[in-house]
Amino acid sequence: TAQKLTVEEIYDAIGAGFDADGNVVQKMGLSGKNKEGQTMLGLIKLLGRMVTNEISRTETDLDPMTKMDIAAGKNRQMFSNRKKKLVNALSSAAGVEVDISLSEKSVNNTRNLFKEIASELGPKETVKYIVPLVSKGYGKLFYTKNGKPLFKPGRETPFKNRADLFEALGNNDFKKFQSRDREIEIEGESVILKIKFNQSAKNLDKFVNQIEDRQDFAKDQRKGLKKIAKILRSKLQEDFEGNKDAVASVLQAMNSNVNGLIRTAAIPKLMALEVNSTEYVYEHSKTASDTMVELALLIFDSNTNINFDERFKEIMEDFIVSIISAPYDKVLNRVSRSNGPREGKSKGDYTKPLIKSKNGIPARYTYSEFASKLIEEGMAPMNLVPINKKELKAYLNSVKSSKKLIDENTKLLPKNLRQEGITNNQAIKNAENFDKAIALGNSLDQETKGISVWDFDDTLAKTKSSVLYTM
Repeated sequence: TAQKLTVEEIYDAIGAGFDADGNVVQKMGLSGKNKEGQTMLGLIKLLGRMVTNEISRTETDLDPMTKMDIAAGKNRQMFSNRKKKLVNALSSAAGVEVDISLSEKSVNNTRNLFKEIASELGPKETVKYIVPLVSKGYGKLFYTKNGKPLFKPGRETPFKNRADLFEALGNNDFKKFQSRDREIEIEGESVILKIKFNQSAKNLDKFVNQIEDRQDFAKDQRKGLKKIAKILRSKLQEDFEGNKDAVASVLQAMNSNVNGLIRTAAIPKLMALEVNSTEYVYEHSKTASDTMVELALLIFDSNTNINFDERFKEIMEDFIVSIISAPYDKVLNRVSRSNGPREGKSKGDYTKPLIKSKNGIPARYTYSEFASKLIEEGMAPMNLVPINKKELKAYLNSVKSSKKLIDENTKLLPKNLRQEGITNNQAIKNAENFDKAIALGNSLDQETKGISVWDFDDTLAKTKSSVLYTM
């Protein structure tokens, strides 16, 4: 029954999965435009609401009335593991308690802080580093104290959409912006409001020609992240108690979607290409949420004499992207979806530092639990090498050749025995098995095999008599 299935099994059955930070993502071949994709997305949202409902009512310290509202579907409060992670990390490792809920006070303070950050960045850098955080409106209704809707904040951000963001920032360059606009004019220059790189590796053909540009883009995003981190630290030094909640909320927002600055600052560096794999994942080798926690601890550090630039460099050193095959990503997510290994064999103790990479290989990939799971699945360790454009192109050419061979071998089989989406080795094996079956069926010199016959008569069916037999 469904009650005996895990969440992972349910999502896998409907064509979905999880990325390294616990976000639900759809698998290859599904689209929001087709019927199957719409069904999958509907089920994901429904299951998410059901899990949120149950956890909020049973695992939190809400008042009885709020719990009743949640049970009836009237309360929009969300239970976010990523929010919980940031709050717990600051509490346990820095001794700082923060409130990053969508309360009216918290939302307004966060919006004001975003405005201050944008003022220091200037309009062009605001578009590069802040606008992607609210590239879509996710429609989570926020209520004021008198029960009237104020606006709909985006997913874990205090803005409804881009138009709401630009209005809140109040810059003259942004005043002409309309909600459906895809570009904006800044100082006489037209700027497209879209990150040109999709944060995935679904199309390796396209990806191979973008490697250098992607790496340059990530380096620039990292510069923006560092600049904003310094601004946030300065706000805490100005007024710690007054700004700590808003600073934490801004950090959370920067990890709120795939185009969030904390995610896009990871530089593509490694690849692990498998002979029989055609589906690959753009994987953060150190999770984005772990990176968010490390940055938060740096920003909230009470020591005013720390070398900020050096600490930031150390944090970002292991924050890279690897191109790995989907089967390996699936196993990795089972053991280390959002928390990487820390010293003391703990993944959730934020007082312990994350284990650093060795010889350039991220700790999550050499983690003993991951290695054990690979052995259980009969999979070899990943062979990680630096991303190389020439090798990637050679690999893609070999994949195309393999697909051609698969098609040719598959056509040798009867239509009712043909399979789609298989490897070349599987196609050859299927053809060989079919040849053996035909040869065996046509053979006139086959070994005679005996049979055992049971007479299922009334003695066995209607009486309690014993059944005697000899073998």
